[in-house]
Amino acid sequence: VIVEGLSSASSSPPSQLPQNIPRARRESATRDATAEAGGVRATGSLLRNLVSAPDRSREADAPDTIFYDDPYLVQHNDVKFRERLESLYGRLLPPDGVFLDLGSSWVSHLPSEPAPSQVWLHGMNQEELDRNPRGTGLKMVRSFNDMDGPHGSLLSGVECVRPTLCLLPEIPSGSVDVVGICAAFQYWRFPERVAGEILRVLRPGGCCVVSF
Repeated sequence: VIVEGLSSASSSPPSQLPQNIPRARRESATRDATAEAGGVRATGSLLRNLVSAPDRSREADAPDTIFYDDPYLVQHNDVKFRERLESLYGRLLPPDGVFLDLGSSWVSHLPSEPAPSQVWLHGMNQEELDRNPRGTGLKMVRSFNDMDGPHGSLLSGVECVRPTLCLLPEIPSGSVDVVGICAAFQYWRFPERVAGEILRVLRPGGCCVVSF
């Protein structure tokens, strides 16, 4: 699910946001297949390569850990955006649900009610995640851009990629009700890999909110 019109520049008030947002179901976005790559045989989702190798390249191709070495304790979106996102999360979260915040920082834009039973954080700076008051349990510092091994095939222009390795192995499959990604998805060089991991961790009927 891609959520648009959350900034203050939008003419749509919060009440006009869709009431029944379609759930992202893994059966509609993936297909079973069996293949052998690098000597490893696996059965699972086959995701089409959506981004060309040149589009994944960066002029300054330094590891993300260098850029994110210092914490950035700032707001990246205006007040109206944050209010609408908080309201949307409040409508989507089931009582005592599990929320996964991908590309997180020191804030998660969650409402006070309904309160998730678990809020798991993924980000690039440990101090930022430690300062997030909504985080409970898992706090995973990991780059989705600095990928070697099986992921390197995406840089060679292959047509499809199989997510044989979990980006976040700490998270059990089918354990998350809502995945939130705020102002982060556009920075990931391997969106197919991230999408595959989202499909893996979501419960049937769960949803993903991408906001920017």
